[in-house]
Amino acid sequence: MGQSGSDGPRGSALLTSSFAEDPAYAGLIRRFIAGMPERIREIECAVDASDVDRLRVVAHQLKGAAPGYGFETIGAAAGAVEAGIEGHAPASIEHVRDDVRVLIERCRSTLPGQGANAA
Repeated sequence: MGQSGSDGPRGSALLTSSFAEDPAYAGLIRRFIAGMPERIREIECAVDASDVDRLRVVAHQLKGAAPGYGFETIGAAAGAVEAGIEGHAPASIEHVRDDVRVLIERCRSTLPGQGANAA
């Protein structure tokens, strides 16, 4: 059981949990996905405010949590954001802008009708 969808930032397929076929995870996955719009808003607000520390915290949380719900590609994208921030001194949003875009698009791809190619 793998994740469906494209690993690319412009994939139009719905990203599903690698645990999607396990009924024991169904409620947990639904709650994780239900919280995704708020996580996306947090990321966007941190970027808009150039709040590197907040962006690092949100990315770190997603890096740890997403794989536990079966969304490994979101965890990897969040890890790239966190590593990009930690890899530059002084830290700057500009250093991770492309990684943030990928992270947001992967997060949106968990929401029906919200993927990169949604109408």
